[in-house]
Amino acid sequence: MRHDEYVKIAQGLGCKVLQKSIIGAVVKHLPFFALGLPNTILLKLATWLAEKIIKEAEMRIFFAFVDFRTDKQASEFEAAMIHNHHMQLTGTREQKDEAEKKLNNALTRLVNLKL
Repeated sequence: MRHDEYVKIAQGLGCKVLQKSIIGAVVKHLPFFALGLPNTILLKLATWLAEKIIKEAEMRIFFAFVDFRTDKQASEFEAAMIHNHHMQLTGTREQKDEAEKKLNNALTRLVNLKL
């Protein structure tokens, strides 16, 4: 996998996770955003905001990646991220959910190691 492909996958994953977090937080406090037109508007705003945040954080993320790249936990996270990407494209609903769960677990191990 080329570096630019890896970065694109990582950015897409970051946007998706951030978008879900934004939507979840808004719907938790303002439940009417879970329905119809408000949900469509929220989805567009959350997507735009997540993309902006990821783009602004790209250089910081790059330096953080360089720091953890050689660690075992980083290797596990990288493998989980690539597997999740493939499952999101080709897997069944159960495979997608399992891959996302494994990715979250790998990320948790990585973050806990650095704290």
